[in-house]
Amino acid sequence: MGDVYKNIQDEQPKVTFIKAFICILPLGFILHFGFLLIFLIKNVMPLVYFNILSFFVYIYIFFWGVKKNFYISVIIVFFEILIHSILCSIFIGWTGGFYVYPLCILPITYFVSINLSNKYIYGHLSAAIILFNYQFWNIYCSNKQAPYQVRFENIDSILYNINTISACIVLIILLYSLLSEMKYVQDMLKKKNEILHNMANYDTLTELKNRRCMLKILEDEFLDYKNTNKGFFIAIGDIDNFKNFNDTYGHDCGDIVLKEVSKILKKFFQNDIAEVSRWGGEEFLIILKIQDKNEAKKILNESIQRIRDFNILYNEINLKVTITIGVSYLGNDNDTIDEVLKQADKNLYYGKKNGKDCIIIN
Repeated sequence: MGDVYKNIQDEQPKVTFIKAFICILPLGFILHFGFLLIFLIKNVMPLVYFNILSFFVYIYIFFWGVKKNFYISVIIVFFEILIHSILCSIFIGWTGGFYVYPLCILPITYFVSINLSNKYIYGHLSAAIILFNYQFWNIYCSNKQAPYQVRFENIDSILYNINTISACIVLIILLYSLLSEMKYVQDMLKKKNEILHNMANYDTLTELKNRRCMLKILEDEFLDYKNTNKGFFIAIGDIDNFKNFNDTYGHDCGDIVLKEVSKILKKFFQNDIAEVSRWGGEEFLIILKIQDKNEAKKILNESIQRIRDFNILYNEINLKVTITIGVSYLGNDNDTIDEVLKQADKNLYYGKKNGKDCIIIN
């Protein structure tokens, strides 16, 4: 069970938000290189200089920045995109569509604020800055013509299409990676909950239900008995001379005996009419959801015969194992689980004193 937990911890999602961020960086320096050529042709030198700077910023972040500090890299990209959209709005106007880029990076700002800085306020603050930036420059550009706007009137629709398509690609990549990571987290939580459930309800050595789990099952069966008036048998089995295995061959041998006997009992009793658990030490508790005493005795006799016939090999030594079982029936009006368990335990003790390898049932 511990190995399973370790495997879950080592497992990584196929798509992560960080990988998605790295994937969109090449798109960033390709776009800035293209913008650089367009602004150079149109002789918009302030934007030329800024795009030269942006081009090298994206290259640096892609090859070195993300490895050194992902958090700082995201902040740099955030402000680069924001400033670039502002400068484009000031110099060439609103119609080029550069304002869409800050909007599409909202997912990554929230991811960083929640998962890296652990402060939600940073995500809210960055969202407020982006939305304020959008509204402010929309109003600004509608009331004032940009100094180089005329030069882009023949290609503003082309720029708009390039920018909106590129921004959509970035947004799709980021959202897909975010949803993939969320699903990964949900799957991991589900698996860890299953492990915790097993740790709470199953014995790690024998992989049988543990005492805690069996007590809950007994309570449920008792409530069902009260509703249906269908009784059931409770059996406590104890491996005979178990201490001799530990004293003679060591505790490893004792563990192997427990495991092998548990396998036989699990195969024999884990079905629609029976439940089996490790009750404690070398003891096992079995619930037989039947009412006929002879049938119960027959089934239990078959189980101990299986154990008698099974050879457990330890260090090339064949070990013969037997088990004694005490059985009691819960089906009378005044019966309680505790009383029936005590009676089964008394029958077990009687069987141990009178030859072992037997079934005592009343």
